[in-house]
Amino acid sequence: MMDPNTVTDALKRYNDFLEELVFLDEKQSDLPLAKGKWSTKQIISHMYGWDLYLLETVLPAALSIKAVSFPSHDEFNARSLKNTETFRFEKLIQQSIHLRDRLLSELNTEKYLLILEQPLTVNGITHCPKTGTQYTLAYLMHEFADHDYQHSNQIINFIKIQAK
Repeated sequence: MMDPNTVTDALKRYNDFLEELVFLDEKQSDLPLAKGKWSTKQIISHMYGWDLYLLETVLPAALSIKAVSFPSHDEFNARSLKNTETFRFEKLIQQSIHLRDRLLSELNTEKYLLILEQPLTVNGITHCPKTGTQYTLAYLMHEFADHDYQHSNQIINFIKIQAK
């Protein structure tokens, strides 16, 4: 059984990362990380969209029916990117931190702590096709923490290159 703190600690690291981005100005945040790639602002908007989906859709479904569904990633990401223009970068960072805090707070409630390790189906599938691991809410949250890490590293590497 996974310690619930392991799940939330992994997700908290993203907020720590976001707090380090406050030095970026709007112009820097709009630069694509590479030709044809998203900007820092677009990546943060993308992450915001997934956090909102987790909070409003995945958690309630995991609790009520033990089954969650995810939309087409391409379509979902396209919708999330439309929100990029809604906020200035500084506001997007603040809103993203606040949303992740809400997600963490909800995950730490008794009702979710009790089901963290219970089996779930994801889009009708019981086990992850890549790892063979039984889907649980804890497993999904770790998958999203890995997603955070991948995107955070993309941004960090881009910032390092820009600083040279």
